[in-house]
Amino acid sequence: MEPVFLEQVGFSLQQVLRDGEPVGGDARVQPVLMGLQLALTELWRSHGVHPDAVIGHSMGEVSAAVVAGALSVADGLRVIAIRSRLMSQLAGHGAVALVELDVDATSELIADFPSVEMAGELSPRHSVVAGLPDEVDAVIAAVTAQNRFARRVNMEVASHTALMDPVLPELREALADLAPNVATIPFLSTVVDPTTEPLLDAAYWADNVRRPVRFSQAITTAAQDY
Repeated sequence: MEPVFLEQVGFSLQQVLRDGEPVGGDARVQPVLMGLQLALTELWRSHGVHPDAVIGHSMGEVSAAVVAGALSVADGLRVIAIRSRLMSQLAGHGAVALVELDVDATSELIADFPSVEMAGELSPRHSVVAGLPDEVDAVIAAVTAQNRFARRVNMEVASHTALMDPVLPELREALADLAPNVATIPFLSTVVDPTTEPLLDAAYWADNVRRPVRFSQAITTAAQDY
């Protein structure tokens, strides 16, 4: 994978791991995480562990698409490289938080904060919100006042919200020639209905950045079907 990683991403994954150098910023963190995810998948496969289906959370959907056979390793790394580079341009303008509230309670609470949106539905009891830093901090304070868990996630980009809109046209254009394959392993989407078979093209990856992560729904589907 190293030659393909170097070609698509522009730096050496092996060197990062060998040197133990700090990894910071979306443009480096996302590709490194994906490289590790794909390497671990191959390790598990070498021991006879093969997935019946795959689910990815946010950027993890790119790795899931590769494992499912819908994207080649090169195309997957290309998607993550472009995605992470564009997202890094927005660093410092957003914040993300995990809150101990269900979807309905979260939606009701954030209605008072214009920039804050539901960024992820993680479980029946936990949600992720994102938006401008001061408003996200205000949401954290409001949830904490209810004696519930609320804490910032270590991110500087409000992914899965309208704050990502400025980079979406360039993302779609950069991936316009992406030609995904039919998945050979079920890919349970966290962007659209997990019971469907979405085309993992440029439009899908733009939606992956913009729409909330419906992780809980995908997990529920997996529990019912696998």
